[in-house]
Amino acid sequence: MGCFQWLFGQSRSSTEVIRPSMKLYDGPTEMIVPKGEQMFGMMPLCFATYPAIALRLPKCDEKRLKQSLSKALDLVPKAAGRYKEDGEIIQLNGAGVPFTVVKSSEESAPVRIEEKRLLDLATFHRPWSVRQGLCAAAAIKLTIYKDGSGVLAFSRSHMLFDGGSAWTFLGIWASLAKGDSVKAPAYQQDYMQRLLPGDGEFQELAMKKYGVSPKASIFSKVLKRIVIPLVGAIMDTFFLHGGWSLTRHRLFFSDDDLARLKEEATPKEVPANMDNWVTTQEALCAHMLLAFRPLLKKDSAGDVQMMFLLDARKALSLPSNQIMGNGLTFTSISIPTQQVLSMDLPGLASHLHQALSVREGSLESQKELWRTITGACHRGVENDIMRKIHKMKNIDLKFAVNNSSKRTLPDFGSGRCQSVITNAGPTIFLPADGGIEVHLDPSVFSSAGCTKAQREEALRAMTALPKKVQ
Repeated sequence: MGCFQWLFGQSRSSTEVIRPSMKLYDGPTEMIVPKGEQMFGMMPLCFATYPAIALRLPKCDEKRLKQSLSKALDLVPKAAGRYKEDGEIIQLNGAGVPFTVVKSSEESAPVRIEEKRLLDLATFHRPWSVRQGLCAAAAIKLTIYKDGSGVLAFSRSHMLFDGGSAWTFLGIWASLAKGDSVKAPAYQQDYMQRLLPGDGEFQELAMKKYGVSPKASIFSKVLKRIVIPLVGAIMDTFFLHGGWSLTRHRLFFSDDDLARLKEEATPKEVPANMDNWVTTQEALCAHMLLAFRPLLKKDSAGDVQMMFLLDARKALSLPSNQIMGNGLTFTSISIPTQQVLSMDLPGLASHLHQALSVREGSLESQKELWRTITGACHRGVENDIMRKIHKMKNIDLKFAVNNSSKRTLPDFGSGRCQSVITNAGPTIFLPADGGIEVHLDPSVFSSAGCTKAQREEALRAMTALPKKVQ
């Protein structure tokens, strides 16, 4: 019985391994896993190394789900494979995806799935066991309730699919479940290999983007091969048995709220060389940054770090359905704390817009960021770069966002999924009925060293929308 299952009643479960439907496979039997993807399999579970996406189904058709999954694996054979040699190789052996079905004694699937319930509703494999091929690269768990509704949880190694690829796979699976014709997704590994920088260019990029000239060392190897796996095993235990990191604050913004925020955040006047519009993401992030102002010291000479996890496929000239485990960049924007304290909503939103469109978040910059971190992975110095990304100096507050609010909830032939939750992070925006949900990572508060009272004040400010300017 799962660690929270006793709260919700007894259940019965069974597991079947779903394999590709095609008996003949004429592709390669093994593939080298790019170093940039391997990096995402080394970290503990609390860093979404084997994340889950749980969807509420209005009705469950177990047979249809299994048959269409088998066909989806024909198009994406990697998902049915197994890793080996510590994640350096993936075997395209059709070993399959374990599909667990749980018959719940509860009347109906929860409309609002609590994050900690993912421990019971989804399958989480320890990253080291996935890298060694002891556990599957992906796993499915379907919980069926008395009224026929259900929760479908799709878990996978981040080496296999990043967020974009995971949703691409769900879309393929759902289309096949409805009987639609589907083309195989893109997998341009040779092209991605050509994107890797040579030694000289890598050093130039590392210096330009992060001010470092990383070199492989004994320390880097010890950190990667001994320290991280050892600490990760301990952290995984806390995650699996205590729900460590599944404690994000949950906020809802309706479509009307977001429209109002965007209207109020749009600058009325800007210099001739700047846009006079902002995106909904920029408006919401600016609003949230303003809500964090009680956490900042009035006389600070430091910075606020705003980080966006951005999909790099467009910047890399890759199709949106490119299957990969590392198609993202960590795009960091540093704003002087005094500016955050003095700016109004339009000013801060416009600042974020300029940074994302023409500076740090531009397509050219994203390409350089991706090539730098991927080049670092191939040289065994990725931890040097990651420390520069996540351990910047003189930071008063760090706020990192993964905007997944535009994801389309799939329809597996029994009606569109009604809600979604995932442990991917850090702070994530997810689609919700009539708006979006913000799952706010509490690390933003610990980064500022704030008190409980300051945290509560910030949360209240987030739910108080700005007054309409007449």
